[in-house]
Amino acid sequence: LVDLISSLFLYNTYSNIDEHGISELSLAAHLSNAITTNSEINKDELLTELSPKFIWIIRDFTLEKVHPETGEEISSKEYLELCLKNKRCGKNANDNNLIRQNIIKFFPDRDCVTLVRPVDKESDLKKLNSIPFNKLKADFKIEFKKLKDKIYKEATPKKYNGKRLNGPGLACLIEEFVKTINSGKIPNINNSWDSIIEKDINDAYSKAIL
Repeated sequence: LVDLISSLFLYNTYSNIDEHGISELSLAAHLSNAITTNSEINKDELLTELSPKFIWIIRDFTLEKVHPETGEEISSKEYLELCLKNKRCGKNANDNNLIRQNIIKFFPDRDCVTLVRPVDKESDLKKLNSIPFNKLKADFKIEFKKLKDKIYKEATPKKYNGKRLNGPGLACLIEEFVKTINSGKIPNINNSWDSIIEKDINDAYSKAIL
């Protein structure tokens, strides 16, 4: 349920987007079964509101980003969208297509960032943490800075019902989720939100009577 308490989800894989990378996101395919809501609430709409922004980061990317049919150059985001299209055949195609559909459904705000290998030599790769940033490949530095700026820009406070959660509110939400899961029950988003509101009211009352 980390996705439900985060505003930005970074998914880090290697080389390219493949079936294994997609299958590792199976959490998204089962997210709707991991929580409950009050009967009058549309759960799919609520999950879409609570879902974090999704960025698929691909390290050491070596493929050419071109459309398979037209041969035209495409962006990293367009590459992601092509990979999320249903596959007609292949091992576990139906299961992986279900994951694709739920990634699209629960992460409507999604993007992709591709990072080339930061160095050329294998020997340098083994000591990468000791190489100054300005000594890395120019293309890597450009894309890395774009990614850094994107994270700072899009890692915004978590919202629920259009309202921002403050620190204590987020901590209360996490506490409610953990408490419910540890008791063997399925978390209810609405009940957790009610607990946050009740805590805020009690805190405000306590301050008011001082």
